Amino acid sequence: MTQRRLWIEGFTAPVIANPADSLLEALSDAGYPVRSSCRNGNCEICEAALLQGAVRQTYPQLHLLGDYDAPPIIRLCTSFAQSDLRLRLMPYALRKSARG
Repeated sequence: MTQRRLWIEGFTAPVIANPADSLLEALSDAGYPVRSSCRNGNCEICEAALLQGAVRQTYPQLHLLGDYDAPPIIRLCTSFAQSDLRLRLMPYALRKSARG
């Protein structure tokens, strides 16, 4: 499988993600301060705006494409990178220590 690069707005280095891992797993493994709770999409704490790229989301089940003008909101715990991505983490998705 081809690894994907995840660019997170406000952070300088990309995260390298395995397409078989959720975006939440990839970001957490790389040390990003992302909040999570249920890990199945219900709590909506780990949301991000998909600015560029394509993801497969398992809950709710969707295939989404990024759009800078009207980015869809995805759940990191149930989304998988189908291409390199640019994301904007929602403010509530960051742990308090990372929000400043």
